[in-house]
Amino acid sequence: MTVTARYRAPRRYSVGLAASSARRGILMAASSGVVLTMAATSATAAPQTDASGRPQAGETVISDAARAALATSPTIVVPMDAVWTVDTMVDTSAIEAAIEEVVEEVDEAADAAATTSRDNERTAVEASAAAPIATASAPTVEALSERGHVNQVLNVRSGAGTGHGRIGSVSPYNTFEITGKANGWYRISYNGGEGWISGSYTKLGAAPERPAAPAPAASSSGSSSSAAAPAASTGSSSFGNSVVAIARQYTGTPYVYGGKSPGGFDCSGFTSYVYAQMGVSIPSSSSGQYGVGRQVSASEAQPGDLIWWPGHVGIYTGNGNHIAARSPGTALHESTIYRSGGTFFRLG
Repeated sequence: MTVTARYRAPRRYSVGLAASSARRGILMAASSGVVLTMAATSATAAPQTDASGRPQAGETVISDAARAALATSPTIVVPMDAVWTVDTMVDTSAIEAAIEEVVEEVDEAADAAATTSRDNERTAVEASAAAPIATASAPTVEALSERGHVNQVLNVRSGAGTGHGRIGSVSPYNTFEITGKANGWYRISYNGGEGWISGSYTKLGAAPERPAAPAPAASSSGSSSSAAAPAASTGSSSFGNSVVAIARQYTGTPYVYGGKSPGGFDCSGFTSYVYAQMGVSIPSSSSGQYGVGRQVSASEAQPGDLIWWPGHVGIYTGNGNHIAARSPGTALHESTIYRSGGTFFRLG
């Protein structure tokens, strides 16, 4: 089916003066929010007609009814807070580009801050790793050329401080050479090398003379018993005899592992306690007591010497005997030396 549309040429319609005046009044009322009364005006022009009396094309005819309606003066009220909305198509591409630029700047700033933080952390770690090297530097040693001695058994260490390993000990009545001083410690000549001892327990000058041992008792035949028996059986000293006398006071004390008092002893706790009564300080472990004092042979051993085996230690009392704390369930007592291979050390 074919649809045919008719074309109508555009026409221009105009409104009369009354209509134009009314429209302007409404707009003014709407924009100012006041009450407006519209009235017909006498200036309204009459419609134009042709020779036949018909209205000319393009002109608006106002009927009597319309004119009467305008004469009734209608009232239009517009509120002062009227809201007028205008829909506008906004191009947001420029805004989005600006936002993306800001985001990029924030990301770059965050990356820079993170990089700086990592660099600072790495620098701190490197500095802390380097710090111990500075603190571990060797102390300044003051050169000395002195002689010295101690009044008790004193540990000899590999460096100037208790943090260094023990390499031996020095005992009373022995003079040693002092070659330097640092941090309150003395450097001494020791066993062909050097070692360090605490200056708090070191006396300058040569050691006093060791007390002389009393003469051995004579036999009934008038001859000396030293020819018939080894020195270990007959030799003695006032220091050693005092050590033995103190040790025998604790006969019968129960064995207590790790015990270091008259309430209970183990072997090294007993020997360290006895020597402490004589003013001589030695380690309280059997391994630590090896090497204290001066080592002597079995034939030179005297009462009061320390006798040491791996894992056990006691006090030699003369004539092949010793006193020691032996094992759990066995009270401290004096008996013959029942183990061979003992090593003797003289502390006094």
